Amino acid sequence: MAAGVHSAATIDRSRRFVLVHSRSRERMPRKETLGLLLLTVTVGVFVSGFLTAVL
Repeated sequence: MAAGVHSAATIDRSRRFVLVHSRSRERMPRKETLGLLLLTVTVGVFVSGFLTAVL
C-alpha cells in the first residue's frame, strides 16, 4: 500500500517536472532537449518496470 502511494507521488512529481521543463524548452538547445527527453523516457520505463515487479 505504501509503495503504491509513494510511486503515485513519484509519478506526479515527474509529470510536474516535465510540465515545468516543457515551458522552458524553447530556450534550450536541441541536443539538451533530446537528452532530457531520453532521460524522461528512461526514468519512465524504469518506474513502470519497478511497479510491475512490485505489484
